[in-house]
Amino acid sequence: MYTSQLTKMCLTKTRIALIYHSKSNEISHRVITPESISNGILSGYCHQKKQMRRFSLDRILSYAPVTQRYSKSG
Repeated sequence: MYTSQLTKMCLTKTRIALIYHSKSNEISHRVITPESISNGILSGYCHQKKQMRRFSLDRILSYAPVTQRYSKSG
């Protein structure tokens, strides 16, 4: 369903803001840097969890590219 657009974002390493419905029935908001899509799974670096994560495409409720640049405050 989302594969074409998400594949483009993977190729360009565009950060994605997504709303995800977990297997434990929780809704979460994540920002990820996508790495790949394979067999209905989106893999990428989750900026909230600070580690690689896998997201089932059929559990992604919505997504959008992150166009805002973030800077580290010191």
